Amino acid sequence: MKKNIILGISLFIISIILIIIKIQGTYIEGRVIDITYNKSNEIISSILLEANNEPYTVYFKNIDIQNISLNDIVKIKTTGVLRESYPVQADGLSIKKIRNNSIKLNDNNDDSINKLEIILYKSSYYDEEVSYKNKFKTKVLTSKTEFNEFISSRNITIPNNKNIDNILDNNFAVVSYANMTSSGVVDFSALYKEDNKMFIYVKINSGQIVTTDLVTRGVITFVPKEYINNTFETLSKYTIENN
Repeated sequence: MKKNIILGISLFIISIILIIIKIQGTYIEGRVIDITYNKSNEIISSILLEANNEPYTVYFKNIDIQNISLNDIVKIKTTGVLRESYPVQADGLSIKKIRNNSIKLNDNNDDSINKLEIILYKSSYYDEEVSYKNKFKTKVLTSKTEFNEFISSRNITIPNNKNIDNILDNNFAVVSYANMTSSGVVDFSALYKEDNKMFIYVKINSGQIVTTDLVTRGVITFVPKEYINNTFETLSKYTIENN
């Protein structure tokens, strides 16, 4: 009987401590730059957040984040425990969207935007440079010479049906690339704009996570030259189908 009372009191105290931790959780507010979304809520999803120019990875278990979009400004309640890594890691208790001021360009009446030329590629070239603030690195190539030198140096094969000289007469190239496994399907998703910043959205779909066969994969987006003075960033969403 006495042991049961002690056990009951101990469980009660633990419950109170957990409630206090949950109530006193730390809030992080920032911009969503990458999403790894597991369709099964029982498996952890994560968001890479830019807050005060620093990256934070926030993990969510049993919390559905499917309504969160890239470039959303969000407020996340965490457990208050920040793991010392880079990026800093935290566990999320809740997430609230505050705003998103970016505008999708390839949904308007501008034919040059709606008919963007896109090349998807996979290369044996491996770039050792590590980027923590985005899953994908972004390279802007404003001339034919720059483009040809980059393609040649990275062993990227251009499809025979793409006349690069003609395409680059009225466009410049934005290359979004990352070191990743060959699992999953990488594709262009959309082109967004906010003020003088433009965003290449890349989507990745995979039935499982594989950690072998590391290659460089990417998307080349040809953007009309009228946008050449904008800055570019690549954001991505990785959706994992759990079969």
